[in-house]
Amino acid sequence: AKRWVVQFTIDVFGEPSRSTTLASSSSSQVAWSSNPLLMPFAQPSNGRSSHINVARQERSTLVQHLQALESELQQQQPGYQEAAKAYLTLILVKIARLTANGSPPFQAHPLLAEVFRVIEARYAEPISTADVARAVGRSPSYLTTKVRRLTGRTLMAWIAEWRIAEARRLLLQTNQPLTAIAAQIGYRDVSGFIRLFRRMYGISPTEWRRANR
Repeated sequence: AKRWVVQFTIDVFGEPSRSTTLASSSSSQVAWSSNPLLMPFAQPSNGRSSHINVARQERSTLVQHLQALESELQQQQPGYQEAAKAYLTLILVKIARLTANGSPPFQAHPLLAEVFRVIEARYAEPISTADVARAVGRSPSYLTTKVRRLTGRTLMAWIAEWRIAEARRLLLQTNQPLTAIAAQIGYRDVSGFIRLFRRMYGISPTEWRRANR
């Protein structure tokens, strides 16, 4: 049997702003609650991998898209990034249609959508679990348990996801020092930002910037 694995970050469909101001950079984030193609990946999994059954007659089209995506990424011809994104979109559309009969998590759980709206609006502040809970009118313990059960991740993990997505944009598109970038994503102490980045990527922000530029 052949297995296909496609890895991507949640900000892959964002249109990063060229401005380095905090107000405009917030709009570059992709909220899970606002992109239906990402909703299947926020389904509750109870700590296990989620599975979608694909009918045999539908597999050939999906495999064709996966083969084309693999080819674009391997050959890297001019325009390959746009082509790869297009094939990824087709794959995610297929997955979304296969899960259309299910209950999208943000329709079934409006509290989760509200949590993500708060995180997206305030991730650049020194925000805590208690701050998010207060904003949505729930206790920290209740909200922590609810979010982990529905998404498999903690509130602080989601906050970190938004922060690092914006940090990557700033590292690639600007020459700002790490202290300035850390301040823009809610860290008063740059060492905290560096520790988080190294924990998520295995290298420092400076090394990541140098490698990806």
